[in-house]
Amino acid sequence: MIDTSMASISRRDLLSVALALITATNARQAGGASPALQEAGHSEPILELWQKWFAAHKRCGELCLRQQRLETKLFEIERNLHEGEQDKASDVADLEIAYSRALKAELNAADEEEVLVKALWGTPAQSVPGIIAKLHSVVEYGDIGDFLDETPWPELRSILHDLVRINEAGLEI
Repeated sequence: MIDTSMASISRRDLLSVALALITATNARQAGGASPALQEAGHSEPILELWQKWFAAHKRCGELCLRQQRLETKLFEIERNLHEGEQDKASDVADLEIAYSRALKAELNAADEEEVLVKALWGTPAQSVPGIIAKLHSVVEYGDIGDFLDETPWPELRSILHDLVRINEAGLEI
């Protein structure tokens, strides 16, 4: 069972707890639907969509960081480039090509992530883990840094925490 008994749970802790719960539920269902879902006569399609979205979300973040590192290197080389420095000019050209490819890969990944998250949000959940997966994606996708302490983010994290706690009380993973 995942420990969600903390009275005050941080943003990252909550997302980790929800991630663990969704992953465990999805893994259990991969081997067969949970008893509650079997009795209801359906499986939870949200969990498969969530898994695809989360993989795309992570890949998009990784590509963004790669592109940002290349952009920083490119600006540093260009800033220090003096007329007549051919080797540095070729370094700039190589970095520009790598940067362009990285930027294109990041934009393609962001497009894929957006398609998947819209499909996830547009699919009706059929269980509490499905609702948790959808809400987790809203909180994770909407992670906008400085504004996380402003409405509606604390409220959404509170709702996600409540759902995880309620789910665990009725269904041990």
